[in-house]
Amino acid sequence: MAAKGRRSSPPLIEDLHNRPYRFDFYQAVRLVEMMRGVGIDPASRSVPVGEGNDPRKEAVHFQADPSLAFPPSSIKSYFPRSEKVPDDMTVRFMGLAGAMGPLPRPFTERLLRRISKKDTAWRAFLDIFNHRLASIMVRVRKAHRIGLDTHPPHETRIASYLRAFLGLGTDGLRNRMSVDDRALLRYAGLFVHRPRTALGLERIVSDYYGLPVTLRQFVGNWMEIEPGDETRIGTKTGSNNVLGQSAFLGRRYWNQQAGLELRIGPLDRDIFESFLPGGSRHAPLLALIMFYVSPEYDFTARLVAKKEAVPRSRLGGDLRLGWTSWLRSEAASDQDEQVIVRVRGKAALTAT
Repeated sequence: MAAKGRRSSPPLIEDLHNRPYRFDFYQAVRLVEMMRGVGIDPASRSVPVGEGNDPRKEAVHFQADPSLAFPPSSIKSYFPRSEKVPDDMTVRFMGLAGAMGPLPRPFTERLLRRISKKDTAWRAFLDIFNHRLASIMVRVRKAHRIGLDTHPPHETRIASYLRAFLGLGTDGLRNRMSVDDRALLRYAGLFVHRPRTALGLERIVSDYYGLPVTLRQFVGNWMEIEPGDETRIGTKTGSNNVLGQSAFLGRRYWNQQAGLELRIGPLDRDIFESFLPGGSRHAPLLALIMFYVSPEYDFTARLVAKKEAVPRSRLGGDLRLGWTSWLRSEAASDQDEQVIVRVRGKAALTAT
């Protein structure tokens, strides 16, 4: 409905019929296909232009204008028909006859004389080929313009290329993660880039959740010594027992470059809890990180809660020990950064 004092705009399909010269040819074809439910309504009787083997089942039938005048627009006329019959669209390009056609001028003049005498058989015969030429142009354009494709965005040819770049090109590799495969398509460029960078992960997680995210590198961690690397002495099969070279003292060692830490926030209380185990954002976060980061790194996510999201500890509430419980009797004076979710490492989940 128009605002007070203004006239309502006519529907696009009606405007295409009344003023076809205002429309781009490819957008007009897309509009007609959408109005007929091509690629949207499974019950639609029409097929995409240029992709069927029977022109009578396509959404629109093209005719070429054989005029010798300079074409002022790409579309001369458009007439909608019933659901059982394709709509008619007369175009001013890609015709065999006329000012833009390859046939000689005398042939076009003879054709125009026959049309003036209400004899359209010759023109109808040429339109068999004119329709196919225009349909092929539409089909070629769709192959390089994803916005004109009649299929849903995640089912287009371009989407299949992006899935292949992501490593999800076959059916057996799809829909295995907590993240919808369609959501990963927009990040294909970042996943393809080698080597993968900290900035790339920051952008992916930040864009996916719409939250501030920063990545901290070279986060040290204690690493367990594998049984094969332990020091053994006093036996013939002793190993790793050369002082200053291969001998270890203890069960673990400190590795300063072992891990990465993703800082997310500051967060409101509801969003903060959704990143904890069992929350709606927890599993997708782990899936995104593990799909992007190499498995040799120990990875943690530090959740930053706003000071308003840090409650006072009260018995009998719904607080979770180690996750949403703080030992304080007064309201927090600053944001809290103590909660850490371990994405990959020796422990499944930790909190400090």
